[in-house]
Amino acid sequence: MGSWVYLGIQTLFVAAWMLLNVVGICEHWDPYPFILLNLVFSIQAAYAAPLILLGQRRSDAHNAEVATHTLDNTNRLEELLAANTELTREIHALTQQVHDLLATQAAPQGRG
Repeated sequence: MGSWVYLGIQTLFVAAWMLLNVVGICEHWDPYPFILLNLVFSIQAAYAAPLILLGQRRSDAHNAEVATHTLDNTNRLEELLAANTELTREIHALTQQVHDLLATQAAPQGRG
């Protein structure tokens, strides 16, 4: 239900039903207002609606699970980025300390 193939087959079925009942190639089992055809569509709708709702529920559950997984991954990524930022700050501080030590060692010593 809901696919182009299904809609095409159903359209052909309805057209054949109407043609056979209007033209009269065979016995008219469902003359013009097509009451029997309407009954068939009512029965089909009675089964289609619950199937569509079940599919929607399943889809909603899947989407909720994907959203939870995505949120977990996003939170983990934020934690990793925060840790990376902290490590980068520490590297810069250590690099500055190394530069300061090298600068004091390279400075000319006073004559004593």
